[in-house]
Amino acid sequence: MGREAPVLDGNHARTFAADLVAGGIAGVVADSIIHPVDTVKARMQVMRALPGRSPKYASMADGFRTIARKEGVWRGLYAGYGTVLLGTIPTHGIMFAVYKTLKRSAEPQVADSSLALVDFAAAAGGEAIALV
Repeated sequence: MGREAPVLDGNHARTFAADLVAGGIAGVVADSIIHPVDTVKARMQVMRALPGRSPKYASMADGFRTIARKEGVWRGLYAGYGTVLLGTIPTHGIMFAVYKTLKRSAEPQVADSSLALVDFAAAAGGEAIALV
């Protein structure tokens, strides 16, 4: 936390666009790490829901190894990743850009002791707008 640097050249549209791109990239990085974990977790949950069938994977690590070996990393662990990116890039981009804009707008008007509240409100606003 801390105060946001002011937009020096007054070009808020360029700053918003840069924040939009940064948020989209952050979403891609996060989903690149989480997607394989979520794939294995989802498959293990489905296995447990099927009565009378023995589990294919003994653990998460075994699930990773088995899927990567039998289906390949891209086709197995990253199945559906392209579709996820179609939602992740705009959602994270919008959320981050709105968060930064709200934070920059509110910070000059509050005392240092209220910066955490500004962060919270800006994050909530960014998330709400991204969900619309």
